[in-house]
Amino acid sequence: MQRLNKYLISLAAFLAVICFATAQPDAQRFAPMALGTNTSGSATLTLRGYVDTIYVSVSDYTSTGTVAIAYAPSVGTTSVSVATGSCVGQKVWRPVVALTSVTGTNHTADFGQFPLVGETLTFSVSGSPTGVTWKCLVVTEDGK
Repeated sequence: MQRLNKYLISLAAFLAVICFATAQPDAQRFAPMALGTNTSGSATLTLRGYVDTIYVSVSDYTSTGTVAIAYAPSVGTTSVSVATGSCVGQKVWRPVVALTSVTGTNHTADFGQFPLVGETLTFSVSGSPTGVTWKCLVVTEDGK
């Protein structure tokens, strides 16, 4: 009986190590954008997964700019806004999208994360002082 308990404990520890080793971490993609003498600019990232969090910051941590993060879906041409707004120094977004019914109407209380299947996400800044570098970090999760 004691050997069986040791065997089961060893098996459980082995399975825990396998689960930990094969777990897929969140993917992170980083896009820096040096403005130089410009007051606006953009950078792109190609992503797969569900958008979890977007971090934006500027090199001096005090400048202000208008940030827009959007993508064109794999099917269609209409740009989809993921996050937008004024940013002072740094900002964090945890964007969600309204889920739809089978008829295509938005639910007013049900939300989910933006799913990306290899689309190009565009990170744009406007109205910024010159000579700073803006950075965007997008954290995605694998399938649900």
